[in-house]
This record gives sequence, C-alpha cells and structure tokens, in this order.
Amino acid sequence: MNNLTIIVDTWYLAYRCLFISKGFDKNKYNEEVKFLDSSDDIITLVNRMVSDLTYSLNTFKGYKRVICVSDSKSWRKDIILKTKSQYKSNRKKSDDVNWENFYSCIEQFLSVMEDNNVIVSNIDRAEGDDLIYLWSEYILNKENPDNVIILSGDGDISQVTDFNDNVFSIVFDTMRKNNTLIAKTGFQEWLSNKKSPEIDIFNVYDIDRLVNKDGVEIVKELTLDCKSPLEIKEVDPSNIIFNKIICGDDGDNIPSIWTWRDKTAEGKTKHTRITNKHYNKLHETLVRRYDSIDINEVISNDTLRNRIRLTLQERSKTSIPLDKFIEKLDINITLVYLNRKIIPTDIVDSFDENKEKLYKKTKNKPISIDILKGTPYYKAKNNVDESIFND
Repeated sequence: MNNLTIIVDTWYLAYRCLFISKGFDKNKYNEEVKFLDSSDDIITLVNRMVSDLTYSLNTFKGYKRVICVSDSKSWRKDIILKTKSQYKSNRKKSDDVNWENFYSCIEQFLSVMEDNNVIVSNIDRAEGDDLIYLWSEYILNKENPDNVIILSGDGDISQVTDFNDNVFSIVFDTMRKNNTLIAKTGFQEWLSNKKSPEIDIFNVYDIDRLVNKDGVEIVKELTLDCKSPLEIKEVDPSNIIFNKIICGDDGDNIPSIWTWRDKTAEGKTKHTRITNKHYNKLHETLVRRYDSIDINEVISNDTLRNRIRLTLQERSKTSIPLDKFIEKLDINITLVYLNRKIIPTDIVDSFDENKEKLYKKTKNKPISIDILKGTPYYKAKNNVDESIFND
C-alpha cells in the first residue's frame, strides 16, 4: 500500500524495551550496579528498540513513511492540581536503571532513524501524544490524505482514532498478547462497505485471520501479515475522553472531578470520588437527552456543563458548587483532551511551520536491524523474531 503512514510512539517503545531488556531478576541490578551502566546493556537496548520496531513495521506491507514522535517535558506539568500534586508526578523511577544513559539511548535511536529517512518529530514542551494527534489530524485532512496506523499501547492514544470518506487513523496496540487494532466505532462496517481500490490497506493474504472481538469475520481489503490472530477492538473516542475528564486517570495522576467525605458503616470518615458507576449513570442520562457526547460542547455549552454538574450531584448525593465544578472540569479537559484548542499555541504553530517540509520525507529503504551497521550498536547476529512481541 502506498498511502499509509505509520506513526511510532517512541518513548512508549523505549520504556517497554527497557523493562524487557533489563529482565526480571531483581538481584541482578541495584543502586550500585545499574542497568545501562555498561556498554553491553546500551547496545542491547538500542538493538531491542530497532528490532521490535522492525517487527511491527513488517506487519504492514507497503507503508510510505514512518514518523517517530518524541516526548519533551510536558506543558501539562505546569498545571498544578488542586490536590497540590502534579500531572504524572506519581510515576516513580526505578533505582536500578541508569536513566541518563536511557535518555541517551533514545536520542541515539532517533538519530539512527533520522539517518534512514524516518521523520523524527520533537517540539519543546510537547508530549508524544500531542504530536501523534497533530500528525494524525494533518495527514487525514490533507488535500491528498493518507491512512494512519499508530504503533502504541498507550490507552490515551485511542482518542485519535477516526475515519472519513476515504481514509482512517487506527492504533496498533503493541501491549496485547494478540495483534490488536483499536478503531473508532463503526470502522468495521465502514471498511466492509468500502469498494475503492484506495482502501487496499494491507494487501489481503489471509482473510480468515481477520476477526473482531466477537469472532465475526470482516472484510476483504484489510489484512496484516501477522503470525498470530488479529483482533479489531472498536472504541468511542468521545466516551473515552469524557470518562477520563469525569473519573480522572490514576495512571497520569489526574484526579476525579469531584471528591467528598463520607461515612463508612462503622462511622469512620472516608474520602469518596466519582467512579465509573457514577459515570455510567451520567453518560446514560446525557445520551438520552443529547444523543451523544461532543467534547467541544462540554467545553463551550454552559447548559450542558451545568447539566453534568446537577446529574453528578444527584448521583453522588452531595452538593457540588458550580464555580468549583467548572474549575475542576476545565482543568481535567486541559489535561485529557488532545485538540488544537487545548494544546498551547506555540506548540501548534511550531508543528504547522514544519509539518509540510518534514512530511515530504518518504522511506528510501525498509527499516531493518541492518540500519545499525556502521554504528556502535550493531550486533552481527540478530533475529527480529526475538522481538518482545514473541516474549
């Protein structure tokens, strides 16, 4: 396929390869002897990153370009939460890893990628998630759009899944045991109705492997060169975003939109928060009234915002002051929602200024472990099938 762009979540790839390469022997490394102290460890990690990326890319036939997005210190960390904590501040670093060398490995990996005509995208203060969103939006809405596949296991990225008349953006979830595509609700039906040769996405070779989570066979045009069965999981991006806005996200240290003190059966005080149970009732109530949840409406529609507050107030049996609720709502929207209206203007402007020049890059040769030849990281004996996808 010649109209496919693959976007790589580089830091996600790096962290995953780090913990697999380090192994699970807790006695091997410690504060005194850290993983990545030695040159052998560094070579192992860079090799692992290249081999695993190669394995993923080889799943898809005929992609036109690869974009590796990289993280910078996030602008979201400037938002101090009312809990006095900070965005992602709950993530602790292991004492048995040389983190300075880890970051250097990522830089070296990206340098090798760039030398091999891969687009490397990095903007000061932007997270990889921001760049994945901006690239997907740009590619899908160009005059001559491409299809987009995002290599990531980060659940936040599923909010950028989309499709329109001719092209799509989906996530290849590298965390799951089986090869799993995350797609926007309705994708399988859309794909099955597509007759255009433009949607010759993966050059079908074994349609019997292409099933959704219910085991229902789907279409002709979409197939992957996979060694294990492929699943397609459909998600509602708006529902994912709205759930995190309301319930928070423990993984990113984003608090629930409302917490209160309650009493246990023994009469002790406990802290209670809006949970998925409250959220499901809220979602059900709003869908009955509004048919669907549009996050842009949650941002701008004061009537809808107050309706959310009143519904949560009723469900939680607490009083929720309007001013405090709106403040918390806007903070969580800012932390969760990937959108041009939310991402700082300087980041968006920097992206827009360079996107067309960068996008002209197309691969001139397949990405393989051989791209490490001539670098300090090349190992003569490498087997891509040793990827962590098979571990």
